[in-house]
Amino acid sequence: MTGLVVRVDDAGLSESVNESIREALRGPAARSVSLMVPAPAAAHAARILKPLPEVVRGLHVTLTSEWEQCRWRPVLSARAVPSFVDTDGFLPRTAEELHRRGGVDPREARAEIEAQLLRARERGFDVRYVDEHMGVGWVRGAGRRSVPSPPRTA
Repeated sequence: MTGLVVRVDDAGLSESVNESIREALRGPAARSVSLMVPAPAAAHAARILKPLPEVVRGLHVTLTSEWEQCRWRPVLSARAVPSFVDTDGFLPRTAEELHRRGGVDPREARAEIEAQLLRARERGFDVRYVDEHMGVGWVRGAGRRSVPSPPRTA
């Protein structure tokens, strides 16, 4: 049997995006959603998506902030993750920008990803999988070994 799994990402980007995601998840196709914890409406997303028990939730690892008008910072302080913040303490706009800098310190990447995972769980988002925002997984130091496996919950 062949099936299709529809995953929705970028939850937390804005309240209007979150509302659209909730509507998609109430429909017949979408069954999973991943949360961008550093994004400005992440708490709102966790709150409004929590009442959907059949939805599988993931962490959308966010190490970039590509929007002109809406930038965000890492969960950890800029001092804790200097290899991947810009001079103003924001996440860089693109994975290419991280690559041009020579990658990121894998210890910093892992610490930030663990902080994002913890923050998601603190907000009641039961993370079952991890995926990446804007292709950061190919950047040196930010790949598979930096990503903690989310433990399965009962």
